[in-house]
Amino acid sequence: MAQSYFMYSIVLLTVLVFSYLATARSTTSYNHNVPVYIYEYWAIVAAPIAIYSLVLGFRYDVGVDFLQYWTIHEYLQIGQLYRPDIDPFYLFTDKVLVFFGLGPWSIFLLTSFLFIGAYYFLLRKHRDILLFSMPMYLVSTFDAENLVRQFFAISLLIVGVSFLLQRRIWIYFAFSALAFLTHSSCILAIISFLLLWKLPKAPLFVFLTLYVFAWIIGPSIFEAFRPVINFCNAIGLMQNYTENVDTIVGNDRMDLFGSASVYSQAFQFVCNASILYFGYQLIEKYRKQGYLFFYYAFAIAITLKPMFQRHELFNRFVHYFSVFSPVIYGYVAYEVFKQSFGNSVVRMFAKAIVISAFAFSIYSFYCGLNADALTMGHGYTFFWERHQ
Repeated sequence: MAQSYFMYSIVLLTVLVFSYLATARSTTSYNHNVPVYIYEYWAIVAAPIAIYSLVLGFRYDVGVDFLQYWTIHEYLQIGQLYRPDIDPFYLFTDKVLVFFGLGPWSIFLLTSFLFIGAYYFLLRKHRDILLFSMPMYLVSTFDAENLVRQFFAISLLIVGVSFLLQRRIWIYFAFSALAFLTHSSCILAIISFLLLWKLPKAPLFVFLTLYVFAWIIGPSIFEAFRPVINFCNAIGLMQNYTENVDTIVGNDRMDLFGSASVYSQAFQFVCNASILYFGYQLIEKYRKQGYLFFYYAFAIAITLKPMFQRHELFNRFVHYFSVFSPVIYGYVAYEVFKQSFGNSVVRMFAKAIVISAFAFSIYSFYCGLNADALTMGHGYTFFWERHQ
């Protein structure tokens, strides 16, 4: 476990330091009419991208599904197909890596690079919040190491959304197509993002009411999704997940988060509701930066989570929206530390929420490391250590 703590702490510290440098650089010398800063930006964030890609790309047997992706590549190396239901673009990507003589580690190196690179690409136009958003992104997306193919698709969608918010819709469609051909479950997210892009600002009470309702109804919502699952199965979408409807609607496949304590759940409720409230106050200020889209994605994620968190399949759908939550957290944190909210009491409360939310995310992240080590029977391992 010591190696796990050390490696992930190095990654997190690197992201924190260089995101700070990129943020500081943007506030001291950046002129929005000077494209030179774009090169400076990528020169600064190249370090955390490289460190993250190498550490996570060279991992071995980290996550329950890891060996499946490793085996897919090994089968391709001998001209065979490990399983017939692999989505075509993921399979094509893996075949290209095999063609160039690269080992199974290469698919993890590539997907890790895309995962962190895509978010830095998204935040290139939101540089003031890098210091807050990037670390939160890493500690709140622990599942990315296990759900390799889905987060490959999510990385493509993150890049696509960046173009969508610039009204370059055909580029969004291109990345969306690649994402769909990587993991077909993202079709609902692709459509949802287009709708969120066009939605007008809704009243705050709508967001708060739906959020409270979600916590009240909880996982009992599962049964209502039986027709959706049957439909997806009938048209051939996600058949490897939806072919056993009773298992999916039932509680046979719980995730570890379902066992979180009442105090932990209450703490999350307060933090999310507070960020939902404070984040709403910033919509008009940052509307031109696509803020409303990110706010809707955040609201959807925290609303679906209480209902879906206890089930693997449904919880995976939440990832398509929750990956944008760090943007809202970043803007709220940035404004809080600029002393922009209300009187001193409100600012003190807002700071406490921001700091507590990040601290809890770090705590949950390291708890995830422990849980993964217990499940796998070992801590973080590099691929060259697998036979030792």
